[in-house]
Amino acid sequence: MYLHVKMQKMVDLASTTSIRNFVAEFTKQKRHLSVLINNAAIGLNPKDLTRRTTKERFEVTMATNYLGHFLMTSLLLEYMIETASFLGDGRIISITCGGHNHKIQKSTKNLSNSDLDNFQPQKKGTCNGLQAYENSKLCSVLMTYTLAEKFKSTKVTVNTADPGKTGKFFVNGMEDMSSPELYDVDTQQAVWKLSSHLMNIPSMIIDDNGMNDISPS
Repeated sequence: MYLHVKMQKMVDLASTTSIRNFVAEFTKQKRHLSVLINNAAIGLNPKDLTRRTTKERFEVTMATNYLGHFLMTSLLLEYMIETASFLGDGRIISITCGGHNHKIQKSTKNLSNSDLDNFQPQKKGTCNGLQAYENSKLCSVLMTYTLAEKFKSTKVTVNTADPGKTGKFFVNGMEDMSSPELYDVDTQQAVWKLSSHLMNIPSMIIDDNGMNDISPS
């Protein structure tokens, strides 16, 4: 039985402990979860070359804007599928911005399979507020495209939007193309597996039998 119960609770998206505690409390109350919107984000000074980290040693922009959303979404996936199965549908929406596209932000570099070892960016001379922000927003869209594929057999739809792009991408209410590398399946899978590893959760597949955990390769 799922109840309509109001719940207001602050969550620190830069803390995996805070996220896990929230999800445990939320699911324990057996509340409806029809819509999950990943919107919270920070942006640091583009001229600041100082690499700032969380208590868990993740780069703070990537942790807040993407890894926190990734962890919370992953922990709520099965719950959302169950809710949507009897309510009719469910939606996950991740908010991004045009700045994830290196063709727009020409001062930043593209995130690809070749530099996933600099995912947070930790290599000397590669970290600044703008690059970290672009990486986090690009990964958010990659997560959306991966989830959209995984959720094909469920009643949950997954979209991403630029307010000012879902498995589709929207700008000003119209479907649009996002950054070209986001459609590369190898990059999508690589980022998903790396994110699962960093957040210490199993990767998973979703089929007609529901969710199944798989060990990250």
